[in-house]
Amino acid sequence: MRHALVLSLGLVGCDQPAAPAATTATTATTAASVAPAASSSPPVPTSVTHGAARELGVTWSEPAGWKKVAPSSSMRNASYEIPPAGSDTEPGDLGVFYFGPDKSGSVERSVERWLESFEGIDPAKVLKSERTANGLKQRIVEIPSGTYKSGMPGGPTTPKPNHALLGAIVETPVGSHFFKLVGPKATVAQAKKAFLELMDTVKPKGPTP
Repeated sequence: MRHALVLSLGLVGCDQPAAPAATTATTATTAASVAPAASSSPPVPTSVTHGAARELGVTWSEPAGWKKVAPSSSMRNASYEIPPAGSDTEPGDLGVFYFGPDKSGSVERSVERWLESFEGIDPAKVLKSERTANGLKQRIVEIPSGTYKSGMPGGPTTPKPNHALLGAIVETPVGSHFFKLVGPKATVAQAKKAFLELMDTVKPKGPTP
């Protein structure tokens, strides 16, 4: 269960054929629907198994300009560094997590843990929406601004003010997959369009030949 706790928010932070149009229905505060963008990028290898992470059941195409880096913990399947925007000096961090069919807990509890990774967040100001892409339901969560408690669960944390979170929980037949982007709020805001375009490309992984 400890792995489940770490997973759901990861606490830090996500091939694409032409994806069908994704639909977005806001469930709390208005969230705009973003149409998928076609890409000629080759599929990104995501069949990674290491540490506590399990082999992913989905694939996706990464946005141009996002740098794929070595996962910062054994709980991650993949990590990306997102270029800082404007006057931000710190890049955004996207982590992708999967713990198996029964290891992530409920979607609602996972969202709660994401909120708990920030200080003083008013739940009413958190944006939540649902969308579907390639037959998979996605729950989108946005914390536009707050003080992020950076660090590993159970250990010391470093408060980071003016940070934001953009996350997606993708429900698949083999369990939920988590895409969690955290960083300075301007950087996260600028990355939102590319993040949703990435989510448009997430699809079930086909059988191994």
